[in-house]
This record gives sequence, C-alpha cells and structure tokens, in this order.
Amino acid sequence: MNYRYGTLFASLLLSLLLLAPIESIEANQQNDLFVVVADFMATKHSPKNSSHTASFIQVLTNLDSNTMFAFIDAADPYNVVGPIKPNQEDFNIQVSRFIDQLSQNSNNNTDGLLLALRESHSILGSKNASASSGVFVITGESSREFAGLAAQTAPLTNRFKSKGWHIDGIALPDHNSESIYFLDQVTNRTGGELFKLTIPDGYEQLINRLINKNSSKTLKNIATNKLDPNESMTSAIHIPPGTKETTVVVLRESVLGQISLGNPSGYLISKRSNQTVILDSPHVLIWKLFEPDPGNWSFELNGFEGHVSTWESSTNKYSMKLLADKILPQNQAIALSVQILDGDTPTSINDVNLYARITTPSNSSIIYKLTKDYSIQINSPTYDVYSAVIPSLDEVGKHEIKLELEWNNHNYKLSTLSNVEVKPFPILIINREKDIVPQLGQRTKIGNLSIEISGSTFPVKPAQIEPLIASVNQSDIIIDIVPINRYPGDTASDYNIFATTENQDRFTLSFNLKGEYSGQNYIYTGNQITFSSIPKLTANDSLEKQTVLQKQSTHNIPEVTTVSSNIYSENLNVVDTYNRNINLMVIYSLSTIALLILAFYLYWINQINPHGQIRGEKDNQSVDLSNIQRSFLSKLISKNVMTGRELNLPGLEQTNFHFSRKSVSIINKNKDKAIRVNNQPIFNQVNLHDKTWIGVNGKLYTYTFD
Repeated sequence: MNYRYGTLFASLLLSLLLLAPIESIEANQQNDLFVVVADFMATKHSPKNSSHTASFIQVLTNLDSNTMFAFIDAADPYNVVGPIKPNQEDFNIQVSRFIDQLSQNSNNNTDGLLLALRESHSILGSKNASASSGVFVITGESSREFAGLAAQTAPLTNRFKSKGWHIDGIALPDHNSESIYFLDQVTNRTGGELFKLTIPDGYEQLINRLINKNSSKTLKNIATNKLDPNESMTSAIHIPPGTKETTVVVLRESVLGQISLGNPSGYLISKRSNQTVILDSPHVLIWKLFEPDPGNWSFELNGFEGHVSTWESSTNKYSMKLLADKILPQNQAIALSVQILDGDTPTSINDVNLYARITTPSNSSIIYKLTKDYSIQINSPTYDVYSAVIPSLDEVGKHEIKLELEWNNHNYKLSTLSNVEVKPFPILIINREKDIVPQLGQRTKIGNLSIEISGSTFPVKPAQIEPLIASVNQSDIIIDIVPINRYPGDTASDYNIFATTENQDRFTLSFNLKGEYSGQNYIYTGNQITFSSIPKLTANDSLEKQTVLQKQSTHNIPEVTTVSSNIYSENLNVVDTYNRNINLMVIYSLSTIALLILAFYLYWINQINPHGQIRGEKDNQSVDLSNIQRSFLSKLISKNVMTGRELNLPGLEQTNFHFSRKSVSIINKNKDKAIRVNNQPIFNQVNLHDKTWIGVNGKLYTYTFD
C-alpha cells in the first residue's frame, strides 16, 4: 500500500515539474490584443452611426488579421466576446452577432462605459498583452452624460499608460463636443489617436494606421467626387509590372450603389474571383488583387449619393541589391554591380533600364547607367547582373546611391536607397630615377616608392607590393623592392626599386598594393614608370659610327668595265630565239600572277571578319565591330585587322584588333606607352577574352564577344 502511494506521489511530482516550464513559457509569451468597446447609447443613436460602427469593426478585423480581438458592449460590460483570433472558424459569425447586438440593446447602463474600460484593462493583463495592444472606444452623440466621465477614468488611463497600452477613440459621424472632449482626454493620456469616421479623411487616416502596423505601405488617392444618384464615376488605377499585391479601397458615404472593377484586358472582375479578397462593408469596400496584370485597371461606380473616393496601395515583388562594400576607397575607380531580386531570389527582367544616382555629402549628384553585363544560372532560373564603372569619388563621407529601375513599356520607376561611406585608403606613389640606364647584368636602382594615406605614411609588408612588368621584346628582368625604413612587424612605408636584366629593351613598370583595410580587402595600382636598358650613344660614338658607314659605302662601289665600240651583226636565228624566250616569259609571268591571285583569294576568304562589341563608360562610346563601315581597300588588304582609327573611339587610335579563328587580340602600336588590359600593362600584343577591360589614355572600355 505504501509502495502504491509512493509511486502516485512521484508521478504527481514529475508531472508538476514537467508542466511548470510550459506554464512559465505561456505566462511570459506576449500577445497582440485589441479590445473593442462600443457605447451602445451612441451606436444605436442613428442608422448612420450603426452602419459606420459595422464598417469600422469589419475594417479593423480584416486589415489586422494577426491580432486577437475581444468585443465589449457597454450595455453589458461583463459579457465579453473573445478574445478570439481571426483564423478561428466562427470568428466572422461572432463579430456579426456583436454588431447586431449593438443596434438591438435597450439597456441604459450609465456606468457601462467606465466598467467596460476596467474590464478591458483586466483582459489585457490576463492575456499578457504586448505594448502594441490597446483599446478602441466607439462613441458619439447620445443621452449619455459625459461630464465628469473623463475625470473618473483618469486613474484607470494612467494604469493603461504604465503598461504601454493605448486607448484610441472612434468618433461616430453623429458626435457632439462632449463626446469629443471625453475621447480627447482618454487618448491623450495613453498616447492614442482620435479617428472621426468621415468620408474620406477619417477612414483614410484609420486605414493607413492599420496598414502601416504590418508594412510601410500607404494609401494613394486615385479619385474623389460628390455624386448625385443618377451620376457615375470612373477612375483608372495604374498597376506597375512586378506588383505582388494591390489593395484597392472605395470609401462611400452612401450604402447603396454598384461597383465594377475591370482588368487591363477589359474584363470585369467578379467578387467571387479567386484572385481577390473582398471586404464589403456599408461604407468601405476593399479589394486585394494578388499578382495582378500590369496596366490600367478601371473602377466604375453607379447609383451612389454623396462623397465617394477610391484609393490604392501596392507592394512590388521586385527589389534591387547593390553588390558593393559599405566602405569605398577614395580616389579610385569603383565597379558597381547590382542584382534584381524577386523576393529574396535573384531574377532576370526584360525591357528595363537601371540607373544609379550618386549624391555626395556636399549634395552634388550624377547619374550613371548600368548595363547588363552577364547572366548567371546555378541550379536555378537565370538572373542578370548589371554593372558600371564609376570614376573615383574624391569627397570623403557618406554618399547616397539611389538605384532606379525603369520599364520601357510602362510609366513606372522602382527605386532603392543605399548609403556607402568613402574613406581614404592606402595609395602607392612611384618615382623614377632620372637619366638612369640599368647596366646589363648589374643590379641598378631605377626609382623608389612610398605608401601613404591622406599624406601620412602607412607601413606595409614587402609581400603586399606586387610588381607588374611589360617590355617591348618580352625580355626577362628581376625587380627587387628593398625597404628603406623598417617598422615593427617587418613593415616599411618607403622602398627602393632595383632592376637586373641581361637584355637591351624598353620596360614599363607598375605595382599593385594588396592588403586589408577598414575591414575589407583592397587592391590599389600605382602609376607607371618607363625605363630602358639600351645604352645611349655619345658624340664620339656617333662620329665613329658615321666614319665606318662612309668606308663601307666606298668599299661597295662596283668596278666600271670598258665596253668596246665595235658591234657585230648576229644571225637571224638569234632573233627568233629571243622572241620565243619573251613569249615563254610572258606565259610564265601571267601564270605566276594568276597563282598569286588565287592564293591571295584563298587566304582572304579564310580570314575572320571583325566581331564583338566595345562598350565605353558612356552610351555614345559603344560600337559593334561587325557593323562598322570600312573602305574597300581596308577590307581587301586587312580583312581580319581593324585599326583603332576605324573604331573612332577616343584613346584607341594607336591600337589594332586582330581576329582569327582561335582568338581575338589587341596590338599596341605605341611603343613608348603601354595600354592596360585587365589592369596589366601591355607594350605589344595580348589576347582578349569575353568581358576584358581595356584602359588607355584615361578611358576605360569593355570588349565582349556578343
């Protein structure tokens, strides 16, 4: 027997231990809860008040579907409906019963409004209501004595405020100064708002408050008018492409009338359509269109009397994501890249243009057009990346980048704001030694470099400095970077540059500075220096060379042989042989010319025509190489070579583009100055790939195959 009691006691103790944490969690969980307190003496004062009470309750419960509701009739304050959630099956039935009850109640409970507020406070406390919870008090003109009621509720409203709960006032159309004074007092004490149910201002203010509770949307007025019963009103609502959801609201003073909604194709939308969710209350009609077709939708209202207005609020499924660091380096060109998102997923959109407006801290701005550079597909639908190269930003501080997506076939613009900060980053300064010619096979100092930030020294490790070398004849050369002053951590801010080569050549040298600064990786390319390992000729060397040339010239003069003046006649057979030799020579010559022409023709037809596109930073600096008009002589002599002058693009005059079946290459014709291909200095020729960047004379171009 003792064993049985011990087992029972242990089971009860275990159950209490298991349930205690659950009850504690439920007790600490906060809920959003609204209590609606209706003053029956005001709601039944007139049919107008009754219909507006019904409209308010239906608007409230339809636009805030994530909140629990409780309903109290001040005639019977302890008979509470709820708390109940909108997703419960009988929610609409219970709300309808409560609305009907307000117009039928005949109990004149003069203390009912005060008792209902006390009961509301108890309900909010028992449900551990969140700070965004509160009470809506509906009242207006009636036989109720409001004198002294505001003072009686003062201690109670202070308790509401201490919990963070607000009391909002709903003034029915038939209201008087006493009811407005009471609502002003209770709302001001708790930080609530007073809404007067007028068409359209009061309902607009109320609906925007409810919409903004869960999103940043606001209603936009489409049309407002005052109608006679025999008049109609038509208004158009433009729905932009990419709209995820559109809320259309019709506010009507009259409860009678007909409303029709038509889509851009001219078809009327039925109230039973699966694409719409409808609130059809006496004074407010709300349509929710999901994934609506873009274009002009039409509203037609017939048989209404009094004020009528239509409103719209849309949510677009598209957004733009700026693929850039939050901190950008000063005085360096910046590559901006942007993705278009459908929700959280990158996507592709046709017939759009993307712009970036950059506003500096001094409020100056400039607009850049981003181009669709490439598409990506990784186990998902293809999405596009838009980009543009932005010149260096000189001003330090926060810059605003406004991305604007425009549709070609719709008068619509989608914008996104981002902020980036421009800071000074480490830079390289390179100086060349004057009149220095590296001796072949000897280590020679050719210059020095320093690293700075805003004019102050910045030590780095030698491994962070990467030399970039180009030469006319592609000669081998060894570059040594030797620290001048050393700091802790094996760093330095100043370095000497030494070169060692075995060949006579002309060289172009620059350096990349790589590292991490301000929480991100960066690369800075310093200025170029040029030097030559070809010895310069002295005055004596020039005179000696000239003497040698003169001797060689005299030595090569041929000896003159004396020719006899006695001429003898030859046999006629010699003439015939001579004529036959001439004929054979003509035949051989013509045959050779024909073979040469045939060989040239076969060579010519196998050459590749220029193709691809060169895009500059501006629209007028972009060309399609396959569409350039060339002269007949250029096509004949150099079908597969396009000169820079034919391109007519600034900076590319001294370059040629060579096209073959296996590659496309760019040839630098300026032997004294390198061009930059993908940030590498080029003195002679290099192959191009798709999306290759070409920098020349301060201009930046992109070569693409398509």
